[in-house]
Amino acid sequence: MAYNGQLGLQETNSPVMMFLSDYHDSMMFLMYFISFQVMYSIFVVLHHKYYDLGINGWGILEFSWTLLPILQLLFFTVPSLKLLYLVVKVMNLIFNKA
Repeated sequence: MAYNGQLGLQETNSPVMMFLSDYHDSMMFLMYFISFQVMYSIFVVLHHKYYDLGINGWGILEFSWTLLPILQLLFFTVPSLKLLYLVVKVMNLIFNKA
């Protein structure tokens, strides 16, 4: 039964869609985590009491916005490829014209 504030989204009915939904949720969580860490690093560097551009204060920020997305891509490559091949396998079983 529908309730107020419901977006009209349906629950997943197949294992493939469940895996896709879980993959999307975990990817979005990691993207938010990296974004908030970069924003926090900017805040800390800019509001530090002894702020000086000559100091290596931007090193943490540069490290976080270059290395963390690389690690994110490496971390999500294997599940993404596994899910891609699972979707192709299911689609071949559904649309088999033998």
